[in-house]
Amino acid sequence: MSFQENLRYYREKAGYKQAKDFAEALNIPYSTYVGYEVRNREPKYETLCKIADVLQVSTDDLLGRTTNILGTNEDERLKKELNNLLNPNEVKSLQVVVNNIDKEDIHCSFLELQQDFFLDKSGIISIINTLNEAMEDKKKNIFQKSLFSSFLIDIILLTDRRIDNICFGKTNLSKDEQEKEIKKMLAIQKEVSVFLGIDKQLPKLQDIKCKSNK
Repeated sequence: MSFQENLRYYREKAGYKQAKDFAEALNIPYSTYVGYEVRNREPKYETLCKIADVLQVSTDDLLGRTTNILGTNEDERLKKELNNLLNPNEVKSLQVVVNNIDKEDIHCSFLELQQDFFLDKSGIISIINTLNEAMEDKKKNIFQKSLFSSFLIDIILLTDRRIDNICFGKTNLSKDEQEKEIKKMLAIQKEVSVFLGIDKQLPKLQDIKCKSNK
């Protein structure tokens, strides 16, 4: 958000519903304060520090250099940002869903694997802030590689387990459904490995055979 948007947001959050009341708290003319919030005027450094002190936030918060995401409205913006970063993703067979956000964690799911996981909220906010400084067209790629790298072992183990369950008759799937599910799991493994640049380090997944396919 811009300085003007941040200023209004933190003013209202601090309980100053009217700009006039906050101007009085700062001991500055109302017209001067309105210039900061509405007319894109910038306060002097001393005034900026005073505003931050009264609102009990940092000057970086006011200037938008940090994303101290608090409240339902800000959580929704974070959720929207994450969905934009993750979907569509380079691993086309594996969709990542952001379920909800609480005070400390972001609760997500690998949809096709029916596996829930959570991310540290403050850590993700920090990553997004860093990425926002990078080129826009590289942001998705960097974020997705960071996420999939973190869960690489889990993805491989979960897909292997799904294949093993099919091979050893632990599912109620028909033969056609088994073949489709195995192909889907192998596609996930291949796409993840290619995306992360480790495909040459893994066995040829397409050569895997099991009893259910004989």
